[in-house]
Amino acid sequence: MDKELKKIADVVKAIGDVATKDEVVEEEKAGVINTAETNHGKEIVRLDEQSHTLLDLIPTFSRLLPLLPWNHGTNMAMQERLPMIGKADKFTVNTEWTSGNTSFTASAVKPKTSEVTIVQGQLILEIPVSKREANYEFVNLENILRNRIAQSFAETIDSILINADDATSNNINGTYDATQHWSCQPAGIRKVGIANTAVNVGTLAATSFLDVFQVLDPGYSTDLDNLLILTASNVYYKTLPLDELITMDKFGPDATIRKGVIGKIWWVDYMTSPEFPALTTATGAISATASDNTKGSFAVLWKPAVQYGYGQPMEIEITKVAWRWYVLTATAEFGFTIVNDDQYANVGKTVGLWVNVTVA
Repeated sequence: MDKELKKIADVVKAIGDVATKDEVVEEEKAGVINTAETNHGKEIVRLDEQSHTLLDLIPTFSRLLPLLPWNHGTNMAMQERLPMIGKADKFTVNTEWTSGNTSFTASAVKPKTSEVTIVQGQLILEIPVSKREANYEFVNLENILRNRIAQSFAETIDSILINADDATSNNINGTYDATQHWSCQPAGIRKVGIANTAVNVGTLAATSFLDVFQVLDPGYSTDLDNLLILTASNVYYKTLPLDELITMDKFGPDATIRKGVIGKIWWVDYMTSPEFPALTTATGAISATASDNTKGSFAVLWKPAVQYGYGQPMEIEITKVAWRWYVLTATAEFGFTIVNDDQYANVGKTVGLWVNVTVA
C-alpha cells in the first residue's frame, strides 16, 4: 500500500471505525471478527460499528428525517416486518360503576395495531479524491470526506422519500431508470399522493391547502402537530403574499421551530425541499418531454405514516487510479414504507397531493 493510499485508508478508518485488510487479518487471528473479504490487501472492510458515525450525521444534512418520528434503527434485515402501534379510541363508560357488571370489552384501535413491511434498497456512491487533496488537505480530509458522504446519503434519502417509484411504465419521474436512486423503492410521498386522488386546484389560494387536508382521513387531517406541507421553492414563493402563511417576518422566531421548516400555514409546518420537483404535468407526474412540465404541486403528509430504517452497515472501499486519484466507493442500505390505504388495509389516507398549480 503506497503512502498516499495509506493516508486515505487511515482517514476512512477514522470516518467510520473501519479496518484495513491487514488489520482485519490480525483481528481474525485474535478471534475478534470473522470476515470473508479477500484479494488485494487494499480493501477497506467494515466492522459492525463502521457506519454509526456517518448515520449520526445524516439528520444534520437531511430536511425530512428530523421531522419523521418512526425510525426503526440500523442493522435491519433485507426484508423486515415491524409492529405499527395504532391510535387508541375514545374512553367508554365503565359499566361496573353504573350497573355492577364487571365485564370488559377492549376499545377499537384506529388505525389498527398491525405490521408494516420495510424492504431495504442498496445504494452506491463513488467519491473521487485527488492526489493534491490527499497531500495538501490531509489534516481536514477526514471531516471533508465524512461530510461529503453524509450529505450525499441524506439528500439521496430525502429524494427517495419524496420521489420513489419502481414502476417500469407510467413512472411519476418520467422515464424509468433502474440506476436512479428513486427506483429502489416502490412508492414515495408523491406517488402515494397521486394514488390517493390528487386535488386539481389550479389558481393558488389559502383555502387550497384545506382542500388537500380533506383528502386525508379525519383522524390525520385534524392532527395538525403531525402534519407537514412539502413543496418546491417556486410554489412557496407564490404563497408568500397569503395572510394565512406565518413566517418569521410576520410572527417572529417561533414561526421557524425546526430545521427545514420555514413557516406555517393554517398552523401546519410548511417547508421546501430541493428534491421536490419544481415543475410537473397537471397530474403531478413528471413527463419525459420537458416542455410538458409547466405546473407546480405540493404534498400534505401525516408524518408518522413514514416508517423507515437502515440495513446493513455502510461499507467503504478504496481504489487507486494509477498516477491520478483515489476513488472511495460507499455502499449503504435504506428502506421505508408509507402507511396508507394503498398498501395497508383500514388505515385510511395519510398523504394528499395538490397539483396543476400555476407558477408562471
